[in-house]
Amino acid sequence: MQQEQTAQKMRQLKMSSMAQSYEARVSRGEHHNTDAEAFVACLVEDEIEARASKRINTMIQKANLRPEQASLENIRHGADRGFSKMDLDRFYRADWIQRNENTVLTGPTGTGKTYLAEALAFQSCRLGFRAQKLSQDKLIEEIRIHRATGKYGKFLKTMDQTKVLVIDDFAIGSYTSEQYCEILHVLEERIHKNVTIVTSQYPSDKWFERIPDPTVADAICDRLLMTSWILNLKGPSQRKVAK
Repeated sequence: MQQEQTAQKMRQLKMSSMAQSYEARVSRGEHHNTDAEAFVACLVEDEIEARASKRINTMIQKANLRPEQASLENIRHGADRGFSKMDLDRFYRADWIQRNENTVLTGPTGTGKTYLAEALAFQSCRLGFRAQKLSQDKLIEEIRIHRATGKYGKFLKTMDQTKVLVIDDFAIGSYTSEQYCEILHVLEERIHKNVTIVTSQYPSDKWFERIPDPTVADAICDRLLMTSWILNLKGPSQRKVAK
């Protein structure tokens, strides 16, 4: 009875994971075989780990990643892909995020740019950093909507709080100089503070041709390519390989 009351009080204090751990450990008789201080320490650690796991899962859900959940462990690398295992190894650690190093992924359709970008976003969440993926179309649409509703400042704050931002399909399609100016504004807010990952069918030296205003093109390339890792993906379509 006392054990049930203790577990209930833990739940009232919003420590449900600790309550579950307490009930499980008591049922196994661990409270008899462990001194009180060590037993309590285990319960506290279980609660901390559960909260950290919940926080990471929430970040992953909000990152706008596809349901199949790309991960670095499933990335096929090699000379035929244009990058090696060593190129990927650096992304398992948090230092590239802490140093605010951008990443540019280019290559033909089907070479796995979006999958790799999502894997990097997923890894960022696992490392405890907030991430989000938006296509260039979606980014421009979000900017338009937030400006129209008077919530642009809130949108910029959200972008600033997003440590790792993926802009998918950059420089694809026809956009005006004004629209690229909007993208530039977002990038300027992130420079030296956050990480931006870009995927594009066009190599970075072709971006100047895709952006109508040369001044804006120069500024965008400067913001994106500064302290960037550039991987040029190649090889057969990974969609065909997957089948």
